Amino acid sequence: MKLTPWMLSVATFGMIALLVVGYFVKLAFSGPQPEEVARRTTRTLPMALVEIPPGTVITRAHVGNGPWNLESGELPPDTLTRVDSLIGRIAKVKIEAATPIQSSMFYPPGDFPELQVDEGKRAVVVGISPTTAPITSIIKEGQYVDVQLTVDRVNVASAGARQNTGPGSIPQHLGDAMTATLFRGVKVLGVAGGGQAVTLELDEDQARIALLAQKKGEIDLVYSSSQNPRPGGIRIASSEQDRIYFEEILGLRPGTPEQDKVFKTEHYRGTDYSDSYFEDGKRLGNNMGQGIPQTAPPDQRRLNADNSVPATGDLAEVFDDAGTRR
Repeated sequence: MKLTPWMLSVATFGMIALLVVGYFVKLAFSGPQPEEVARRTTRTLPMALVEIPPGTVITRAHVGNGPWNLESGELPPDTLTRVDSLIGRIAKVKIEAATPIQSSMFYPPGDFPELQVDEGKRAVVVGISPTTAPITSIIKEGQYVDVQLTVDRVNVASAGARQNTGPGSIPQHLGDAMTATLFRGVKVLGVAGGGQAVTLELDEDQARIALLAQKKGEIDLVYSSSQNPRPGGIRIASSEQDRIYFEEILGLRPGTPEQDKVFKTEHYRGTDYSDSYFEDGKRLGNNMGQGIPQTAPPDQRRLNADNSVPATGDLAEVFDDAGTRR
């Protein structure tokens, strides 16, 4: 029999009707329906593993992923959903453990908390010796430390050599290594670099001493259990108001800048004359005759009252930069 379009339409309609009847028959003879699958009530979000104080630089040791019950309330729009977006940020407020983290809890990228420095003080970053850096890394902001300077024998000897102005002027211990307590009870403002850089609260004079000392030796911090400042340390007599010398830190300078100036020696033999200039233990020149070299400071030549060279005899004299006989 030849199939016509009319016959195909009737067959299609019959198949659809058969499927509908089969569905209702299945519902009539089937058992009770399973309960509807429970709606999702939790979500995995970044959370603080421990309580994070303000000013903390976030690392992977501070945060991790954890479940959060969505029925606890609607999450703020700035809730962070990835742990990687937290690394390196600085906490602006205290962050509770096991709670979702918002972007507003941190300083903007590239921004830092303002240092809280007392009136008349300075915030000074000091490099710490690698030997004690692991201990320094656990010191917290607001605690107090003693600052120690250790200098090797090379730096001590070179500093002492510049002070050698005569027999017996250098102490017998000079040239040995030395450790000195620069300051006591200094407040810590911050620790960075695994303890290798510490920000200390110092006054103006202490700031100059610390900056020079770390260039000449190694700085170590000794933790003090006292939570109150305890002023102390070595006494340093600075020869100038806005300047400090390494010799002064070592206690080798007498506290006068006149030592480093050029001094002159003059020697007369009959009508002959010679002079020499010295600075830092080194001779600058040896000029013969009555003329004064161009490198000599003015008014350093010493003559007779009538401005003439002594005519006879041998005369050896030493004069300082002011022309005074030594």
